[in-house]
Amino acid sequence: MTDGEIQNIRRDRGKLEAALREAGCGYFRGNVCRCPWHEDKHPSAGIYQTPEGIWRFTCHVCKITDDAIGVQARTMNTGSGAVLRDLTAPPSPRQKPRRYPDLESLAASIANSEGAYVYKNPDDVSRTDLVVVRQRLPDGGKKFIQFHQVPDGGFESGAPAKPWPLYNRTRLAKAEWSFVVEGEKCVHALADIGIVATTSPCGAGKSEHADWSPLSGKTVYLWPDNDEVGREHMRSVAKLIEKLDPAPTVLWVDPAFLELPAKGDVVDFLKPYADLTVEERRKAVAIVRESVAKPIAGAATELNSLFEDMIAGKWKAIDWPWPTISKMTQSLLPGTVTCICGDPGCGKSFWLLEAIWQWCEKNIKVAVYELEDDRRHHLQRALAQLSGASDLTVANWVYENPDAARGFLEKHRQEIDTLGKCIWEAPEHPPRLEELSEWVFARAVSGCRIIAIDPITAAAATDKPWIGDLQFVMKAKSVARKYGCSIILVTHPRMGKNKNPLDALAGGASYPRFAQTVLWIDRHTDRLSVTLKKAGHLDFKSSVNRSVRINKARNGVGTGAQIGYNFEGSSLRFAEQGIIIATAD
Repeated sequence: MTDGEIQNIRRDRGKLEAALREAGCGYFRGNVCRCPWHEDKHPSAGIYQTPEGIWRFTCHVCKITDDAIGVQARTMNTGSGAVLRDLTAPPSPRQKPRRYPDLESLAASIANSEGAYVYKNPDDVSRTDLVVVRQRLPDGGKKFIQFHQVPDGGFESGAPAKPWPLYNRTRLAKAEWSFVVEGEKCVHALADIGIVATTSPCGAGKSEHADWSPLSGKTVYLWPDNDEVGREHMRSVAKLIEKLDPAPTVLWVDPAFLELPAKGDVVDFLKPYADLTVEERRKAVAIVRESVAKPIAGAATELNSLFEDMIAGKWKAIDWPWPTISKMTQSLLPGTVTCICGDPGCGKSFWLLEAIWQWCEKNIKVAVYELEDDRRHHLQRALAQLSGASDLTVANWVYENPDAARGFLEKHRQEIDTLGKCIWEAPEHPPRLEELSEWVFARAVSGCRIIAIDPITAAAATDKPWIGDLQFVMKAKSVARKYGCSIILVTHPRMGKNKNPLDALAGGASYPRFAQTVLWIDRHTDRLSVTLKKAGHLDFKSSVNRSVRINKARNGVGTGAQIGYNFEGSSLRFAEQGIIIATAD
């Protein structure tokens, strides 16, 4: 290929769009598109033409800028030089395949080899059906080279005749169930902790060339990489194995549900647990099997079901009492988990309580497990909020103003009776996370739309807290998804943390990692001077004594935004002021 032909590729808009779609970009509108290299629900990328006529992609978040060749190289995890070498390499005469007498000489012949994956024949241990060597290229990319065994026992370059064998068939033959993953490295990551997995050779897009018959009659968990290429590969696998006789039982592990990074796989899932024991890592994967994997339905069927629920009004977000936080997070869609965090005294419990009685007024079925103080304590605070009289929380004031206190209660008796039915009070001994899981499940089955625990960090500690946290969050998330409810967990900052990143939440990494929304409430003892933006208003200067930072909003546009509030001491209620767009120096 000449330099002119390469420039023609770079000047071809269609080539760039095709490369982006192959990378996982499924959305284009004019020159605007989603970036395939980060979670980009609201398109932050686009394509443009340079004065020289070259079409380029750019992402305003990732700061990635590439032409069609660069995009292709990034997708293949190699360098542009390697792509250009393939494009410009002249046709070579047919050469005889390279031959090696044994595996040792084969491996030694590959420069910068990072290991060889051997596909042994389970029916003849002396035979090897396929060898895949992983090679690191000088530009940092990777390359996979195939070899197969010939009748004399030696090895020859090139893949064997199709259909190609699956990896790890000896262990697979003895297993009742197995994961299907993308790549031998993922198989080994699971094998290292005693879990059976398999993969087909040559990566995504080649599933139809493999022999999937060893999965016949088994329970199969498809675990795709977290990108559209990986999902499409596993959808292809699903179509192939459903035709086996007897057909396997097939379940799907959604990598987005596991909060994996773009292109993240099994190896990425296990990285946070690298320092734990084998048994503990096995438990993490077991939780994925038990709480995340779900039977496969056709993609169009799933989407149609969601649309019909939206049209029927069954699938919609419950609003908080504050419109900006509702709009920017959509945190209370069905099937979601929200974490609320903040330092002691910031008003987390007042925030939740104000929301709960207002939901009750709208006949939204709510349940809250209050792990600190009894029900009367929270009802007293709720009455103060309902009546706008914070003095009701002061015993001496009630003693000195009995008629006023009785009058407030009589006026709001119906609301307090309704709210009381929603509150489960703290037992004598802190409940275990397993008990809280059972409580969440029972409330979901009873039809509660919103289920809250305040605070989750008051649960009884376990000797292996990360396991307990992970089990609880995954089960809660699974229950929320199955029954269409929203779960709210109030937590605290970790000891010694004075900022509010996601890793500062108490209770382990599971809570911020698997929650769809994380809100952090800050208290400003010295009122914070701010510039605010509010719908229908010009930007204006004001001051606030509370702010809510949206640290995570998977279902909304607000991640990173900060919203100003005033916590009114007279009413113990939050008044939303607007989005903070600047603070005083």
